[in-house]
Amino acid sequence: MKERNKFGVSPVIATVILIAIAVAFWAAGLTGAFTRFENLKITNTFVTRNTNDYTITISYKNSGSTDITIENIFVHDRPLNTFWSSAKVNGTPMSNIHIPPGASGQIAVSFPDNGNTRAFVAGQTVGIKVQTASGVYYIGTFNMP
Repeated sequence: MKERNKFGVSPVIATVILIAIAVAFWAAGLTGAFTRFENLKITNTFVTRNTNDYTITISYKNSGSTDITIENIFVHDRPLNTFWSSAKVNGTPMSNIHIPPGASGQIAVSFPDNGNTRAFVAGQTVGIKVQTASGVYYIGTFNMP
């Protein structure tokens, strides 16, 4: 009878251990991928009026665990750029806005006081929707001055 090496691990046991470690790492990576979620909180919205324009300020916080990209903003259920062709978001024409997890800030939407704004009256509550790249809408409201 052969004498066994009492200090080694058999190839079968070593293979089982390696497979168990690989499965554990795979499951941990899979869990991390499925636990990421988008959650944009609109904490405040208000509008100010200057002589020739309005500015809607949207305060937000990304309380989710993944990046958020804002693709469009709707005012009164109309896309911003079709409602006011000269509207600006943070001083430039509407473009995607990237918000990392945990970030908070403000988006300033400005548009001219022209014929389109006559649809609004002082004191009217107006809805605003923020659309993300994943197709989720986050809603806020403000009162016209």
